[in-house]
Amino acid sequence: MKDPWFANIGQIVQIVFALIAVIFAGIGAWPRMAGSQFFSLGAVLFYLLVALVIFSVYSFLRTFAASKQPPLAPALPEASSTLNKLLETAPKIQVSYKTGQIGTLTLKSDREVTIFGAVKLHSEERYDSEYAFSLVPGLPLVVDAGSPVESKEYGLIDSRNPTTSSNLGEVMAGSTPRSSDEVVLDYRDRSGNEFSQRFVLYRNLDGSVVWVPDPVSLGGKSRSPVPEAQDLADLRRKLADAAKYPQTRKEWQEVLNENREIKAKAPGLLLAGRLLLLAEDALSLFHSFKLIMTEFPVSSLDTSHPLSRSVIFMDPSEEGQPILPQRRRLMSFRDRYSTHRSHVEQLGTIEGFKSVLDALPTEREAGQIAEMLYNHEHALRAKVRQLAAGYELSSGTTL
Repeated sequence: MKDPWFANIGQIVQIVFALIAVIFAGIGAWPRMAGSQFFSLGAVLFYLLVALVIFSVYSFLRTFAASKQPPLAPALPEASSTLNKLLETAPKIQVSYKTGQIGTLTLKSDREVTIFGAVKLHSEERYDSEYAFSLVPGLPLVVDAGSPVESKEYGLIDSRNPTTSSNLGEVMAGSTPRSSDEVVLDYRDRSGNEFSQRFVLYRNLDGSVVWVPDPVSLGGKSRSPVPEAQDLADLRRKLADAAKYPQTRKEWQEVLNENREIKAKAPGLLLAGRLLLLAEDALSLFHSFKLIMTEFPVSSLDTSHPLSRSVIFMDPSEEGQPILPQRRRLMSFRDRYSTHRSHVEQLGTIEGFKSVLDALPTEREAGQIAEMLYNHEHALRAKVRQLAAGYELSSGTTL
């Protein structure tokens, strides 16, 4: 805003004196003006003084009116729009991975970029781990537009235990529905602009690993979601059971050595123990499935048949597209379900027990799947009670 015309009281007094001077000059000049001497020295001086007074009053009124107007808002910075434009036009990377003893990463880009920094797999499930990819050729990797680049993966090095090495498939085999496995790639374009892109890794039932990209962000600005908290009480119960195992095993060994009747039934009691573990796992599957179906009240995913092939398997045309969180959880549940069923089948034929689990319940509705898991868990426990009836340890443990 321009400086005000009247900055202090002295300037106002100056204008007042100018008004008085105009009055006296007018009195002196009026007789000559009355005699038609309009351009005499006194008349001209009078004209100048009148003009000065008029200009001063005009400036005062303009300044006063401007002071009543609200200040103009400062202009918005253009940094935000520039940033958005930069991200919209940023190069985008796609990664595919081929499993094997020596895995293969295939990287594609729509424009030339240079990938720099360490390529690390960040896995998190309450605890976290970080593995450094051992790649040949290593970084930096230049990926031209339309020219995929392959880099052989010769293992992942655990940052906390660098003496051990595993391939990506082995690391991902231990993932659970609440695990978060991701890789962030840092790269720059030919203009020197640096970007980061986060990939969420998902392991299919056949062992293949899919890299699902997130939107591009500025270099170092990629954010990872906080993984869901798991049941701490359940963890403590399992740790307590594990701590009691040596004593429980010792008691059972003493009982078997002293009692021939129990020793003869030892195979049945061992089977009861295995069935009890499967019953606990079946109960966990039941609760996990119920949680997945109720935890996403608003979802664009069609869950009328939640384990249908279109939901729990990825079509090749979907590679590179984001996966809905609920769908990712159902895919992980599929793996857990298949593993549990394989353990049941490994027991072989058990007299008085028949598994009610489908190979893969792709045609069942959500309620039917929950009912199947519920009946399966109760059937396992019923067989456990039958095999271990009447046997109780001094510690109070009952099968």
